[in-house]
Amino acid sequence: MEWFMYVAQALKQMRDRIKIEACVGDVTAFLEQIKYGAVGHRQQHAMSETHAQTVQPKGAYPQVYDRIHLSNVPDYVGGTLTSHMYALQMTHPDPSSFVTFTCLRNPPRFNTVAAFDAEYVALHTEKDLESVFHVRFSREEFPIMPMPMCAYNRWYHPAVSREYNI
Repeated sequence: MEWFMYVAQALKQMRDRIKIEACVGDVTAFLEQIKYGAVGHRQQHAMSETHAQTVQPKGAYPQVYDRIHLSNVPDYVGGTLTSHMYALQMTHPDPSSFVTFTCLRNPPRFNTVAAFDAEYVALHTEKDLESVFHVRFSREEFPIMPMPMCAYNRWYHPAVSREYNI
């Protein structure tokens, strides 16, 4: 119980610097709405002289995130494909910003994270994943266990070097 008190005190001290938003719905649709500034509950309706328009207040909500936790949602909506295409695009390009998720639907089917990726994105090596999606798998907290997809896996965008050319 004491731990929760410490967490509550920390959140109280950070209240002007932290924003937690819980949203229910399709994760891919919601992340697209954030990207294009079209999230319904974030918008304000403003009347001009000619017509009504909907605007999102500047700075009221973040557009890029430090962490996105997807739980086991990728199990049901395309595995790492949707995570890489939608969620990782909304994080800062740095190893300290990442997306986490786990596989609860059928973890015994995948002996490695690479096997999970091969199933959902048809790319078999980490080098291929990085060249196509510009993502890396973080092995820092990767537990050694018989079913690696049961753990929360961490993906991030590496910082792009100044020498990077398309």
